[in-house]
Amino acid sequence: MPSLSRRKFLQSSLAAGAAVSTASLPLRAEFDTPTNPAPLETAASLTPLGNTGLKVSRLAFGKPSDKAITQEGFTTLVRHAYDNGIRLFETAEHYHPASAYLANALHGLPRESFTLISKIQTDSTEEPKKHLENVRRAMRVEYLDGMLLHWMHYPNWDTETEIWQEALLHEKERKTIRHAGVSVHGLPALRLIPGSQFVEIAMVRINHTGRSMDCENWEIEDQGIVPEVVSQVHQIRASGIGVIGMKLVGAGAFTQREERAAAMKFAFQKGRVHAVTVGFRNTAEIDEAIENVNAALA
Repeated sequence: MPSLSRRKFLQSSLAAGAAVSTASLPLRAEFDTPTNPAPLETAASLTPLGNTGLKVSRLAFGKPSDKAITQEGFTTLVRHAYDNGIRLFETAEHYHPASAYLANALHGLPRESFTLISKIQTDSTEEPKKHLENVRRAMRVEYLDGMLLHWMHYPNWDTETEIWQEALLHEKERKTIRHAGVSVHGLPALRLIPGSQFVEIAMVRINHTGRSMDCENWEIEDQGIVPEVVSQVHQIRASGIGVIGMKLVGAGAFTQREERAAAMKFAFQKGRVHAVTVGFRNTAEIDEAIENVNAALA
């Protein structure tokens, strides 16, 4: 495999900069003292995303669930989220047309004012470096804060994607991609993340019921093994990796607000994720998610 020396150098640099984990502490205890109580956190609060150096809002704007949405409608949602303090936006190259809509909606906002993460398919036949460059250009930005290998569901993804990992390390050197990571489906894949020298950001499915969460068979959608997922998330966070929770509405299964609020509370208080991502159909759903995150962090 090419460029092993570059990989080892970057891995060493990441390990050397690792901070002491606070995964076992209550949500705000790491800042609390008797004479200096920690400020109340909200969905708009900026928090360190693991050891990446990024500071992200606790709530992220994810893939809209309305497939019929127009560019105008999408821009309205993005700007409403932005105006209410959401500064983390995540998409994927195959979210059509959402990825293009997001690029257009963010265009013109100060680039330093938001964090942008995308996800890339590893089954593309295009040369990885060229593919990464094309994805970045399509987002209309000079750099992406994070690029994740999408839908890592097989137990040997860490060795099967080496060519893509090398390409991501190359783009990190060029500073067109700042951090690398994965989005995960299935416990065999999830178990490879704690202590990984490649993963800096992990997107993990987590909620209180196990709906659309990880189990031994990634194809099963409603039998997630909640205790192990939580344990793995704690280990991931303890190793300095940034954790973004997903499936906070159970892939649409949580139709009652009480269920969605409970999922949000569980992800932050039991799972101790750094942030969560949710897809929205309208501004009312954004407002509700903000309220649910605020309640979970209170």
